[in-house]
Amino acid sequence: MSILLISSIYVVFYTDSEEMESGDTDDHVDNETEDDAEDGNENGNEEEGNDEEENGNDFVAEHTVFIEEATATTCKPCVYVADILHDLYDPDDPDFYYVSMVNDENTKAHSRLNDDYNVWGFPTVFIDGGYRVSMGGAKEKSEYQKQISEAKSRDVPKLLLNVNSTWNQNKAELTTNVTIENKETDTYKGRLKVYVNEIKSRWNDWNADPYNYAFMDYAIDEDVEIEANGKETFSEKWDANSSGFSDILPENLWVIAVVFSSESEQTYADPPYDKHQFDAYYADAADATRVLEGSLPSTIGIIQPKGGMHYLPGKEPKKGLFGRTIIVGPITVKVNIQTEVGVEKVEFTIKKRLLGEATETVTSEPYEWTWDKLALGRYTIAVKLYDTEGKTATDSIDVIALIY
Repeated sequence: MSILLISSIYVVFYTDSEEMESGDTDDHVDNETEDDAEDGNENGNEEEGNDEEENGNDFVAEHTVFIEEATATTCKPCVYVADILHDLYDPDDPDFYYVSMVNDENTKAHSRLNDDYNVWGFPTVFIDGGYRVSMGGAKEKSEYQKQISEAKSRDVPKLLLNVNSTWNQNKAELTTNVTIENKETDTYKGRLKVYVNEIKSRWNDWNADPYNYAFMDYAIDEDVEIEANGKETFSEKWDANSSGFSDILPENLWVIAVVFSSESEQTYADPPYDKHQFDAYYADAADATRVLEGSLPSTIGIIQPKGGMHYLPGKEPKKGLFGRTIIVGPITVKVNIQTEVGVEKVEFTIKKRLLGEATETVTSEPYEWTWDKLALGRYTIAVKLYDTEGKTATDSIDVIALIY
């Protein structure tokens, strides 16, 4: 099962037998990176750019593919595709970098997918800016491997790309520097996009798991022009507070810089139907860096009840109309927890407007709680995880309930 977007209306269709969002200033610096040490309390992590070999005019840069997965929290098959990409991805020796573009949670992801890619259904995987496109959730891992291999071996401009980012805790500010070196004999023109992502996302997928490498915002999004055999550095500050991510954890930040060609090729977002055309600007080079080392945040997601489902006594949950979650009779609220440190406790809270709230605390596995007290009307079920490092994570769902 997948989700179609037609004139801003989501439509469900089946593709398989298994229902499967700026900085204060923009600075352009030539041939040097900006030194922000005076800001204090910064930490950074610089990685090497694309592998290179130079011998006179010879230059070889191993192409690293860039992938954007069009996904949505209500899309069941998107989980299958995301698992494949995550399984194929080797963080120690990557053939590709990828981002999860969560269409229904992030307005900038929505704009990218709809305005630039004319996305038709979810999941859709856009490889190297549309050099290859795969739609639907019924394909085998080998098909993605083949398309990634084709993109990796294609002819690309001779570019050397390097990205590094530093975090200022006092300002909640990310400074990103991207250096592009053009080894071509002609001027290179393209578009530089720097994707700011969470390694473990604040948003959960259909299975209540956090998305991996979920896109939040662009640190840089501008046209670039690099003279033949020239090198330029582009620098910008990204303010987490003004961007709507005041609760960001620097250990959870992953930055990907991608240079897209200024020339386009016409292709389709819905193979093999080929009815939804878009202009594909291929990704010519990519590099990535983790901003700060450290443990990833703990996460929690509500597995049961699930959004848009109807829960009736003695019957299996089934998909309902209008996206409403309806509960009749007692229900056990179940959660999915991911943590690298440990769990202290989980709070389960039932909220009803004007009537206040009631909270129950669970301190041992399986960290679930049964809602069996009399209730009638609209409620919010909220869960809050406290890990052993004192950090918290939350999730919630709105329901219509008749508990007796």
